[in-house]
Amino acid sequence: LVVGIVAAFVIVLLTVIFAADVFLVIFGGILLAIFIRGLSDPLHRRTGWSERTSVAIVILSLVAVLAAGGWFLAGEISGQLDQLGQEITQTWRRLREQLGELPWGRQLLGLLALSQQRLVEDGDAAARLAQAFSSSLGALASLIVIVVIGFYVAVDPQWYRRGVLQIIPPRHRARAARVLGSIGSTLRWWLIGRVISMVVVGLAIGIGLWLLGVPLALALGAIAFLLDFIPFIGPLLAAVPALLVAFAISPALAASVALLYGGVQLVEGYVLTPLIEQRSVRLPPALTIAAQVLFGVVAGALGVLFATPLTAAVVTLVQKLYVEDALGDKKSS
Repeated sequence: LVVGIVAAFVIVLLTVIFAADVFLVIFGGILLAIFIRGLSDPLHRRTGWSERTSVAIVILSLVAVLAAGGWFLAGEISGQLDQLGQEITQTWRRLREQLGELPWGRQLLGLLALSQQRLVEDGDAAARLAQAFSSSLGALASLIVIVVIGFYVAVDPQWYRRGVLQIIPPRHRARAARVLGSIGSTLRWWLIGRVISMVVVGLAIGIGLWLLGVPLALALGAIAFLLDFIPFIGPLLAAVPALLVAFAISPALAASVALLYGGVQLVEGYVLTPLIEQRSVRLPPALTIAAQVLFGVVAGALGVLFATPLTAAVVTLVQKLYVEDALGDKKSS
């Protein structure tokens, strides 16, 4: 029995590791379904419309909002992103020229050149182009699968919930149903908090950069909005292009931009996040960053993207099944 349990655990672990992308895509679809149901359930309760009608209205509203936003902002943001790429390239060239005038800067540039040479030796340009093309197609396919799964699960989540409960022994199904409900509630509130934080951060960064006189404020605000979905690591990545653009104008402006990003993250970390965590699970920063690194190593960018909500679900699962049920500790929940 022990050997069988260990073997089953190893098989499941290896399956998760080697098929991590598939599991993360499925999890992304479930997250999308939870988000849609989080909007449609209040509409269903307040209007008395059927659940499917409410879900359909929410889906059509989301599509309309995305289409309207794309119609009015896509051209402007696309143009600013192109200009942003040119600005970053020019800033990098000026920075290399300035580093070339310093002894330690020349050593750093030499190390970078050596690294680039090794990358070229490891594979030719055609192979890298093919890899980038396949990665783009894979990302598009993953997005389509996430959307399809999310829509189908949102239309009838009880059907899939019953399917999960049927593989659990009958005497444990009531408890399993409550645990699934707790995980769903945790993810729902985490998503609501993330969306609110993303909107606040995107608006604050965009308006702040515009007031500071930084070019391409709209594109930089959009980047901050999107990357804020990834806690801790996302805001750091979003600050890099803004700092490069500001540094091309003056070091003082770059310092002001750094203060702006730091101030927005302080407000998010000490005001928004505590309010959200009153209804969701509290994740220590070290655990969140460790999970992002771990899932990033296992599944790449997709792992980093979904590391935090997946960790929140696992923490809730451990809290309910191990801390409360196995240890009998109800007070810590």
